[in-house]
Amino acid sequence: MKLCQSLAYAFCLALLASPAVVTAEKITFSAPGLDRWNYPFAGNGSEEEAPIFGALGEEGFDERDGQFIVAYDSANGGSGSIPAGLGAANYQIASVKLVATVSSVLGQPIYDGTYDAVATYFPDTAAGHVADSDAGRPVELFGVGFIAGYSSFAFGVPTDMAPPAYEENNPRGFGPPTGRYVRPISFDVNGDPVSVANNVDYLNDGAAGFESSPFAVGVSSLAPGANLVAGTELTFDVDLSNPAILGYLQSGLDKGQLGFVLSTLGHSDDYSRLLAKEFAGGNPVRMEIEVTAVPEPSSLTLLAVTFVALGGVVWSQLRRRPA
Repeated sequence: MKLCQSLAYAFCLALLASPAVVTAEKITFSAPGLDRWNYPFAGNGSEEEAPIFGALGEEGFDERDGQFIVAYDSANGGSGSIPAGLGAANYQIASVKLVATVSSVLGQPIYDGTYDAVATYFPDTAAGHVADSDAGRPVELFGVGFIAGYSSFAFGVPTDMAPPAYEENNPRGFGPPTGRYVRPISFDVNGDPVSVANNVDYLNDGAAGFESSPFAVGVSSLAPGANLVAGTELTFDVDLSNPAILGYLQSGLDKGQLGFVLSTLGHSDDYSRLLAKEFAGGNPVRMEIEVTAVPEPSSLTLLAVTFVALGGVVWSQLRRRPA
C-alpha cells in the first residue's frame, strides 16, 4: 500500500509540474474583423482599397502618411477559435503570418523585400545619410498603439465612435505632434513600445531618427527591383524571436484581439493600394496563426489537489480494514 500511495503522490506532482497536453492548431482568419485606411483625408472606413505611402519632408504630416489598420477578433471569426482570458503566458505561438494583396498602383512602385536602414531615408545632404543598396522601399508590418483614451478595437456594428473601443468608422486624429488615435508601434532595445510614425526625423536631418524594427517586411514572388503590380501578394512572417513582439501577440490573444498597421516610407508619387475587406470579390488581408492555448495553471492545480484528497480518503479507509 505504501507503494500505491507513493505512486499517487508522484502522479499529482507531475500534474502540477506539467501543462495539460494540448495540440497546436493552425487557424486562418480569411478577413480582418476591422480594417481601415488610416489617413487624415480618408472617409469613414468603408474604402475598398488602402493606399500606403510616405510623406518624408512634408511638415504637418506623419512620415508614414498613408497607413492601413487591420485587426482580428481572435476569439471568433476564424477557421477555429482561440479562447481569450487564459493568461498571456499560456498562449504558445509557433507562427503568425499575414498576407496582403495589391489591388492597384499609382506610378511605378518597386518591390523591395528587405529592410532598409533608417539612414538611407535621411536627406542626401544630411551628414549621416547612407545610400540605399537596392531599389524600392519595403512595406512593413507593425503593432498597434492607442492614444486619446482608446485602448482596444470594437468589432461589428459601430455604436458611439468614442473611447475606449476604436471602431471602424472612428475619427482618425491628425498627424504630429499628438498623432492619430491608432499608430504603428515597434519596440526599443528595452522592450518598450515606441511609435514609428515619424522614426526618420527627416526635417531635422535624422537627428532623432531610429530604426523602425518592424514585426515583418512584406515579401513576394517578384524579383527584387521589379514593379509591384495588381494581384501581387505580400507575405509578412512575424518575427517571433523578438520577445517583445511575442509578448505583444500573447497579450493580444489574452484580450481576444490582434491589431496591426501596414505602412511604408516609399514616396507618394509611386505607391501601391492594398485590398480591404469591403472590396467585393477581392482578397482582404488574411491572417494565419499556429498556436497552442494551454489551460490556466489554476485548473491543473485544482485537479491535482482533488486527486490528492481522494487518495487520502481511500488510503485512510484501507488502513481501517481488519486484517
